[in-house]
Amino acid sequence: MKRIYRTCFDKNFTPIKLDYDWSKIPQRYDILNTIIREKKVNHYLEIGCCDDDTFGRILCKHKVGVDPEKGGNFRGTSDEFFKVNKDVFDLVFIDGLHTKEQVKKDVENALACTTENALIILHDCLPRYYETQLVPREINEWLGDVWKEFVRIRTLDNLNSFCLIADYGLGVIQKTDNRNKLHLKKHPYQLKFIDFVKNHKEYLNLVPVDKFLNELENESVL
Repeated sequence: MKRIYRTCFDKNFTPIKLDYDWSKIPQRYDILNTIIREKKVNHYLEIGCCDDDTFGRILCKHKVGVDPEKGGNFRGTSDEFFKVNKDVFDLVFIDGLHTKEQVKKDVENALACTTENALIILHDCLPRYYETQLVPREINEWLGDVWKEFVRIRTLDNLNSFCLIADYGLGVIQKTDNRNKLHLKKHPYQLKFIDFVKNHKEYLNLVPVDKFLNELENESVL
């Protein structure tokens, strides 16, 4: 019923579904473990662990997982964790509350407690259809509007960023000058999903996983 209503009345609604099959591409934990191995990561932080689907598979000497309900090894919100945290991390995976406002806070807090060569990775940057990115949540497959915050990050001068075509979109953030800055005529938070569908490759600076892993092995930076 909601879909019929949106088709008729919601100007932001688009029935288009982006054609990505994540089952044929390496999963997030495989990619994270490759990063850990190739970059010799010793300190790993994960925001949003739930059932430890990712955290339980991470092979790292020192790892911290933050979740307010279950999973990980720190029970509390990400805001609560960052208030008391004294550690410095080499790799951060953010998969917490999927709203642009909370993601912005999590990224800023992560930037303050990571090494200069660290990678910060955002999950769920590439929603395939309209309902998956609605806030508040309406369906089981929910990515929220993480994509809007990642697009905002793409417009910044002091952070380099690109999105891996894998596992619902893995947004990679590096603490270095932006090598492919995105220029927009309006604020990213004002973008509609139809804008995203039409321009998502440019907005996200999409990179194939195999290219990223090859650059990683050669100690290059995209």
